[in-house]
Amino acid sequence: MSQYISIPLINEHIRKKEAQDLAKKIINSDEIISINPFYYPYYHYNVNCKLPFLFGGKRITINALIDACSGQGLTTDEFGLAKVFIPKEQMLDIKKQQVHADIALKSFIVNHLQRKFRTFFDYKTTVENRSVIYKLFWMIEYATESVLIDSFTEDFEILDIKKRA
Repeated sequence: MSQYISIPLINEHIRKKEAQDLAKKIINSDEIISINPFYYPYYHYNVNCKLPFLFGGKRITINALIDACSGQGLTTDEFGLAKVFIPKEQMLDIKKQQVHADIALKSFIVNHLQRKFRTFFDYKTTVENRSVIYKLFWMIEYATESVLIDSFTEDFEILDIKKRA
């Protein structure tokens, strides 16, 4: 019997049928072996930044995610969250602790601001709204390959099953 757990999920995502239709266009096969959802964890942050400029400062807010499995950072547009109940076995385990994500965030934000503004200022940042959120992915298996679909962006990756053993 599955244990269900409540998680915050990015709510703009494609459903199972839409993922199946997308995979059918990619693979050109009707022989689906399985379609499995899984939920990928991210640390979500809102970061307020004060940027010093010659004639005053500028304030910006950055919506950032730190991958809870690899520790990689990314910025994102605003998105909605929905509380959903899912089977616990469909969740990927969090491999990076919150303290490691906080350290990765500081480094990521400074690098992001330096690239964006092409400057090396001492940025004043305050972090708000730390939380763990999840993103839905679909794994669609065929006889010789699988398709991994990001349910938010609809990006996909084709995985060769023969190389996985």
